[in-house]
Amino acid sequence: MKSNSKLIFGALAAYLSLAPGTVFAVDPCSVTPNVGGGQKIEFNGRNQQTGNTQSGYSYELWRNGGGSGSITIYNQEAAFKAEWNNAGDYLGRVGKSWGNKPSVDNLGGNLVVNYQFTKSGDDGGSYSYVGIYGWMDNPQIEYYIVDDWLHDRGTPGGSYIGRKVGTIKVDGEDYAVWTGTRTGESKWGNSTFTQIFSIRQSRRQCGTIHISEHFRQWKKLGLNLGGLMEAQILAEAGGGKGYVDFKYATMEINSDSGDGNDGSSSGNNGNNNSGNNGNNNSGNNGGSVASDPVDPCSQKTKFSGGKTINSNGVQDVGNGYSLELWHDNGTPGSMTVFGGDAECAFKANWNNSGDFLARVGYYDGSASKKHAALDPIIAGYNYTKQGGGSNYSYIGVYGWTKNPLVEYYIVDDSFGGSGNFYGAQDRGTYTVDGVQYTLKVGQRVNAPSIEGDGKTFTQIFAVRSSYTTCGTINVTEHFKAWEQKNVSLGGIYDCKLLCESGNGSGSIEYTYASMCWNGCKGKGSVCGGGAPLEPTETEEPYKGAIAIPGKLECENYDKGGNGFGYSDTDDENEGKEYRKDGVDIVKTTDGYAVGYTASSEWLKYTINVEEAGEYNVGAYMANGSTDPEISIEIDGKNAASITGTGKGDWETYTMAKGKVTLTKGEHTLKLKFDNNYTNIDYLVFSKGDIEEGGEGSEEGGEGSEGGEGSEGGSSPVAGGTTFFDENGAYFGPSCDKGNVQKSGAYYTGVYPSPFKTYLGKTDEEIQEKLDQLWNHYFKGNDNSKVYYENGGEAYVKDINNNDVRSEGQSYGMMICVQTNHKTEFDKLWKFAKNHMLHTSGQWEGYFKWKCNPDGSAQDANCAPDGEMYFVTSLLLAANRWNEPSYFKDAQYCLQRFWKNGNGSLFNESYKIITFQPYNCSNFGDPSYDLPAFIELFARWSDTNNDKWESCLAPTRGHLEKSCHSSSGLFGDYSEFDGTPTTGGFSQNSNKYMYDAMRCAMNVGMDYYLFGADKKTQNAMMTRLINHFEKDGYSHARFNWDGTGGTESYTLGECGANAVGCFALMDDPANDEKVKTNLKKAWNGQLMTGQYRYYDGLVHYLAMLHLCGSFKIYKPAPEKAIEKEVKGVSSVEYNGVTYTKSTTIDAFENCELYKVSIVVEPSNVDDVKANGVVITPNPASDAINVVAEGLESVTIVDMLGRTVAISSEATVNVSNLPAGTYAVVVKTSAAEVVKKINVIK
Repeated sequence: MKSNSKLIFGALAAYLSLAPGTVFAVDPCSVTPNVGGGQKIEFNGRNQQTGNTQSGYSYELWRNGGGSGSITIYNQEAAFKAEWNNAGDYLGRVGKSWGNKPSVDNLGGNLVVNYQFTKSGDDGGSYSYVGIYGWMDNPQIEYYIVDDWLHDRGTPGGSYIGRKVGTIKVDGEDYAVWTGTRTGESKWGNSTFTQIFSIRQSRRQCGTIHISEHFRQWKKLGLNLGGLMEAQILAEAGGGKGYVDFKYATMEINSDSGDGNDGSSSGNNGNNNSGNNGNNNSGNNGGSVASDPVDPCSQKTKFSGGKTINSNGVQDVGNGYSLELWHDNGTPGSMTVFGGDAECAFKANWNNSGDFLARVGYYDGSASKKHAALDPIIAGYNYTKQGGGSNYSYIGVYGWTKNPLVEYYIVDDSFGGSGNFYGAQDRGTYTVDGVQYTLKVGQRVNAPSIEGDGKTFTQIFAVRSSYTTCGTINVTEHFKAWEQKNVSLGGIYDCKLLCESGNGSGSIEYTYASMCWNGCKGKGSVCGGGAPLEPTETEEPYKGAIAIPGKLECENYDKGGNGFGYSDTDDENEGKEYRKDGVDIVKTTDGYAVGYTASSEWLKYTINVEEAGEYNVGAYMANGSTDPEISIEIDGKNAASITGTGKGDWETYTMAKGKVTLTKGEHTLKLKFDNNYTNIDYLVFSKGDIEEGGEGSEEGGEGSEGGEGSEGGSSPVAGGTTFFDENGAYFGPSCDKGNVQKSGAYYTGVYPSPFKTYLGKTDEEIQEKLDQLWNHYFKGNDNSKVYYENGGEAYVKDINNNDVRSEGQSYGMMICVQTNHKTEFDKLWKFAKNHMLHTSGQWEGYFKWKCNPDGSAQDANCAPDGEMYFVTSLLLAANRWNEPSYFKDAQYCLQRFWKNGNGSLFNESYKIITFQPYNCSNFGDPSYDLPAFIELFARWSDTNNDKWESCLAPTRGHLEKSCHSSSGLFGDYSEFDGTPTTGGFSQNSNKYMYDAMRCAMNVGMDYYLFGADKKTQNAMMTRLINHFEKDGYSHARFNWDGTGGTESYTLGECGANAVGCFALMDDPANDEKVKTNLKKAWNGQLMTGQYRYYDGLVHYLAMLHLCGSFKIYKPAPEKAIEKEVKGVSSVEYNGVTYTKSTTIDAFENCELYKVSIVVEPSNVDDVKANGVVITPNPASDAINVVAEGLESVTIVDMLGRTVAISSEATVNVSNLPAGTYAVVVKTSAAEVVKKINVIK
């Protein structure tokens, strides 16, 4: 016993003698915690609680969105317990803070955490993170190190947390690193900051995190870090209910050199981050090195570990692939995915699971690409199997397409015979991969599908003549063979390696499973790693050698493909503009730029230097995270490095300057990116000064790939304009009585998107955003959607109250009209008409404002905002879809809204909409004031048109009077004189609350659609937006006068206030305010959880306005008047120059015309002056100058900048943007200046 005591004492003494801050070597997973009860801290009516623990740590309890929660601080180191229940964004954390904000490299050692926790919960809501959390300053950064999460939807990651920039290895495990920019609440109030996430690829509940090593690896990936403010152990959940209990947790700064890291980090391509993305970048631009494809049949080693899934659903595997587990009845089966380098490999088990399906591979829920855009699609596999299906079974490749809806199987094997082909008929045989397949095609009716149950679709089976358990499937060649046999395919929804069994019991285990496609080169080992060994197109200049001095548009890099004309970490054009390869090209306000860049990517150009010497070079760049950095190589040698100034976003470009020495003749220029996320528009070379303010460049004339040009200004164009949607519905211009055409989109037929004009968003980006909204709220999972179908009916549900409300049902119908979803519209209207519309009694023509999801009434009274949206959506639907029944239903209601006495929707004395026609008809709700809708009632109602017209001025006046003279805010309920309602009806009468937030959208909508009260509405919205600017967009609820701000700024307000900004857009002095609100609306995280219904739908409606997608569809016009306009070389029509024959719609003198533009070629295209001849004009490739005693030719753009100089008679103009230029011809006798047009 004595000897044992000495050993214990000696060990203790040795421990106590360690340097301060040294972490005792302990295995946190083997610790047996004993923490006792602890101190429980709750919100107690607040949204934040902070303080210090007895152990010297700081803590924070925080929420956004109501609910309850607490944090229990144990009296041992950093141990704590976090608990929450529907707390919106809940956060509990304990750790260290630094007031002096030291550099992450100057902490006095390595920052290390040891932890062990248990957890419980439903799923952590829409997101959840367990690990490390903190902030840095200068630059402002919010960072996460995520070791675990509470949901079972796969490893976190995706566009909602930014862009993946690489993979690092810390503490022996891979972490995916993501980063992005966010605007919202921060340590500095409301600001724009960078977010960084390290996401562990296999979750754990105990272990060690070397935080300092994460910091070091982030810097190796090119991320710029700031001064450390805090590092805290975290539990965060976006809703749901649960807890995380850290019974053991320590955080220390140790002085040893151990960092838990093997020293590896990789960029987005998964290769060693040595600066060349796996390509040979020694200066010769030679081919890239690719590994040989793997032979699947040689891969027989089983994988261990992995993540097991037991419930139906689609999830990300976390390595670029997606999984699905599905069974329709019986005993649930399971599948285990291994992720990482195991690619698509999985194992599955089932026992009488009905139809059991497990699969891993490609997934794109939007089905945005047909197979030609993904070719080649190749799958490889090797597996063992046991048991089988008693009815049918398929092993191979499986997937769906959309438009048309097709379910397809490539069956390479089965469990003792495939069995059921659902009556599919033989379409013959074909050979792929050297093996014969039999094609069977049938039709399923009233069957389950990716678009819901009860669908009709094509079903395809391709059955291998001899089964195998290993091999390769060239999916692309199967698709082509089917199309040759007249089988139509749509956009690829998914394409996955499959095991499916109809009942029975069995298992399958893949020792190899891989899939690759064009957008995923290097991921699928079945295709070989790396980029192609050969150019994908002929290596040559994109538009001819670029003349120096002059302007080099960065999107015009040389042809050749990845590794030859450019180096990009993937083969996806993230910007989806201009060219169809892997370079990420984005739209700017006046042309194109290269964006989404990563450090060490490059672009190659062929240049032609007219005269040797030293040139000034300017680079027009932007970077939202840090300062932009590039370098330039000439013929493989470093020539210049240029660093610009980042302005905190990717829309603000500035000119950075450098110098480069060039020799005369043709050279190869390589533009290299030296950090992440630098956007670059162009380079300009000159022996004179480089002008500031490059944002005025004449790029607008460049079109997509063919370069047809812009329709604005004087640049020639080839296209026209249209006032009809894809189905022929008319939303074009209109005139009022007396043939008066006023301003406003209703009259002009032009629906602007400020996302395009202010933020530079492209049509593709806007459509992607609209698709995201639709898929989230109408087609999403039970934590996101608000639209629910029940047979032939559908309803929009208030999730928090579990009921159906007239506002939400009518909002849903309006969204369906504007997004062209007629099927969903019909189902929503059927529910409303069958269960909500009163067809008799005093309420006839009105709608019950609240029902149960089964259609039974909760409250038979009406809420008039629903009436306004129901009828307007019916009128627009009648016009858009040429459906007279909608018009008839709308007229039924419009006629009954006027009761000729008590019970009218509008107070017949004041001509203002009532809060309720019968019980509360002597006051109103400003958010019900919708003058834009009344404008349509006055035009299209079969009855009472004069009454509707008489309501316009009082309605606009009520909005004005209800808008506070100082704050610009609206009260929830107001008298008809605009003052808050008295008499104790509601405590919110004199407060800006949930109803009132919609008023800004009503004002902005009226402003841009009809423009009838612009001066007043501008003043109203100026006051309101100024109030929120002063508040820092921090609060959502106020007293009417703007005092007493509470609750956090909401998504609904982001949208409504951004629409209100339409009333500010005519004054450039408001541009920054407008941009701030537009960015909040665009970047807002879509709602999930119990409160998603109201704010989510208000934001959705607002986004339709802001995307230019909320249109007034009108009755079909009379047949357009046809006319023809001819010209030689070009045609000038309505201020636009056309260079190609085309047909456009035009509206002149209140008449609709179909105009045929006929452009005839000229016989002589020249410019003659003082003996100087320039041909051709317009020019697309080169001009020829004929002049006696020619000394030089200089081409100058309309901003006075020299873009080309030559001593030769032939001057290349192919690299110039379309537009008008001055040509200065200097001869021995004179200097002549003439204009030319450059076209594409």
